[in-house]
Amino acid sequence: MSAQSSHPTPSSVSWGIALAAAALLLIGGGLLVWSYRDQERAGATGHAPVGALALDDGVVSVSPPVARRNLPMPGAEPGLHSVAFAVENGTRVVKIKVLETGDELIVDAATGRLLEARPSRSAPVPPVGKFAAPFDPMT
Repeated sequence: MSAQSSHPTPSSVSWGIALAAAALLLIGGGLLVWSYRDQERAGATGHAPVGALALDDGVVSVSPPVARRNLPMPGAEPGLHSVAFAVENGTRVVKIKVLETGDELIVDAATGRLLEARPSRSAPVPPVGKFAAPFDPMT
């Protein structure tokens, strides 16, 4: 009768060591290639990659530079034609009109939700007499 030993066979141990060594070499080689790639990218663009720390006058910056642009300044003309506060159907509202001839926006004063956009009222029709022709009474 042969008894099984608790020790692994020598061939399985050597394969495990070979696998671990190959994995370490692969990971180490990948890290070297990756770091060389980051150095090339930093040299081509003139600044460090996004994740790197850049020292500018003693300040540590981790984020990439932000592109900024100038916003247009408002013109000399006034911004709003009229703003009126009112109560309609039991709800407090704000009536906003940007241009005199533009639409009127009705906004709920409590929530700021747009309730309605009312078209602008056209100029009132001038009153006309009952007759189209001028009245000339007969004498």
